[in-house]
Amino acid sequence: MGDSPARAIPVTKISEEYAYLAQQRCACGGRYQLGSQALVRREGRYLDLLTARCRQCGARASWAFDVTERFRPRPHHAA
Repeated sequence: MGDSPARAIPVTKISEEYAYLAQQRCACGGRYQLGSQALVRREGRYLDLLTARCRQCGARASWAFDVTERFRPRPHHAA
């Protein structure tokens, strides 16, 4: 998938990333197992980069998720 902000999948929760990964299939039909996860900042956006390996054939794959919304300041409410 690449790790550019323009191609990143927007998410608001980590669980969305894991659900996406669970739905992906390798070209051989196998399921992926998470290998690593890294938070990076690119072009003013925060990206969570996941790499995985196919459980069946060992092929590697990676995805970028735009998690910038998690880092936006939340408005404070007066008590």
